[in-house]
Amino acid sequence: MEKKQYPAIDEETPMANEPVVARRRRLGGRGLTPTQVHLLRAFSYNDSEEYAREIQEVLTKHFQAKLDEESDRLWDEGILDQKKLDELRQTDLHAK
Repeated sequence: MEKKQYPAIDEETPMANEPVVARRRRLGGRGLTPTQVHLLRAFSYNDSEEYAREIQEVLTKHFQAKLDEESDRLWDEGILDQKKLDELRQTDLHAK
């Protein structure tokens, strides 16, 4: 399979049809992810503090539900149990 060749462009001007991964690589990893672009577009319609709090609440609930779902799966599969939770409680997760 042939690799697509993109014409050279300056670093700060993304091409509309350029894949996000290629753009991020070209920009040294500084490009925006599709999720970041989507959130920026969502915030561009309403820049009030109240709207920002609503978005934050929706995202928090979404990721909490995903965390709960994954925790339940790990518990049901026996990967996570009370002993493991007690160990995690005593672990400094920020230590290098």
